[in-house]
Amino acid sequence: MLTLVAVAVLAGGTSFYSRATSRGTDFNVFYLGGHLVTEAPEELYKQASNRGSNYTYLNPPFFAILMWPLAALPIGASAVAWFVVNVVCTGHSAWILSRLLAPPGLTAAFLAMILLLALPYTLENIFLGQLHAVILYLMVLSFAAIRRRRGAIVGAAGVAVATAIKLLPAIFGVYFLIRREWRAFASFVLLLAVTTVAVPAMFLGPRTAFALLGEFYQLQVGPYVSGESTQHAIYARTAIRKTQHDQDLGALLMRHFTAEHGTRGLLLARVNLRVVRSAMFGLFAVILAISVATAWPRAGDRVTEPRMTDLVFAVFVMLSLLLSPRNRMAYWTVLMIPWAVLLGRLMDGRTPTRSRRLAGFTLGVSAISCVLVEVAIFRTLSIGFWGQATLWSGLVAMCHEERRAARLTSDLASGVPSRRPRTPRAGAVLEPASHAANKHSESRAEN
Repeated sequence: MLTLVAVAVLAGGTSFYSRATSRGTDFNVFYLGGHLVTEAPEELYKQASNRGSNYTYLNPPFFAILMWPLAALPIGASAVAWFVVNVVCTGHSAWILSRLLAPPGLTAAFLAMILLLALPYTLENIFLGQLHAVILYLMVLSFAAIRRRRGAIVGAAGVAVATAIKLLPAIFGVYFLIRREWRAFASFVLLLAVTTVAVPAMFLGPRTAFALLGEFYQLQVGPYVSGESTQHAIYARTAIRKTQHDQDLGALLMRHFTAEHGTRGLLLARVNLRVVRSAMFGLFAVILAISVATAWPRAGDRVTEPRMTDLVFAVFVMLSLLLSPRNRMAYWTVLMIPWAVLLGRLMDGRTPTRSRRLAGFTLGVSAISCVLVEVAIFRTLSIGFWGQATLWSGLVAMCHEERRAARLTSDLASGVPSRRPRTPRAGAVLEPASHAANKHSESRAEN
């Protein structure tokens, strides 16, 4: 398995290098941002890369500053360096997850299997020169720190920096808040402010930095928080307009309920686009509410730690994808985290049978669905969204199942009888209550 993964990654890296030095990839947009942030910062969100007029920089200014050292290299050397960064981030993420979640004696097998599961999205990320391997690595660092109780600052640092690179992990602010990790929440907010605002202000100057942040807000944040009631040309190109590659909830609704933007699929009804958008954000709210209710701490959660932390963190990883207005295969590198949590349950013989079956079903269905997105007919049915929705639903169900099992174990250990009354067998003779009480008293006296 490891040999197969290595050969596939090298082939993907070769293809990426060829594209980056000729036609262009998403990496060329980041490379351009690294140039513009020092040479012409006012053009950061306007100037297009050599890939095409639609490919302009869209991330926060902080990431363009991070790309500045790579932009100082020739494009060929920079592409090689970016490929190495992606491989190291993905490989070390898988290694950390294996050390944390693999059953005793099965670390190597776990590592090979989790790399194989994530291979299609690792290759897509490398092929396009995307940045989601870096997002995965930062999330895994936070996950390891939170799981090992390494401190609020370390646990919040990874997801805070990831949010400053791309906004999807911002949902982890809600995670720290509802889990009552007050120091972690404060650290997350502070570190996010430093990376998003303070670093660009020091690097570019306050006036330029705040102008760029205002433009970024208009491009990406404002339309989302307003439910797309306000629009920008770039936001309409990247989030509202859907192609066959998009597998998010908005794309699903557009394919089935509108004929807008040339989306092809199984058209069930023609609904006004504004209604479809409202439905999308309404379903976002439902998904978030169910996740918050699931992650809300219970008194008995301490018995299940760190297993409950694993599941809840994985739920929020899924939220970073499901609540996004745009969702493509290159984004799915982070699925390595929830799949690793489920794979650990499946491989561990100590896992209760019901939890093990649920983990196996969720892992299998979600993995198969996310692979079938490569087939055109399944892509037009948004099979990628359904695979991720299955993964999220399975994780939520796992949380409830493990809490139920923990309560049952606690009741048995404390000698608390089951609340469910026993049903007499057919034909059984019921003893009078007084006779049963006398027999119980005699038994106690004999004891």
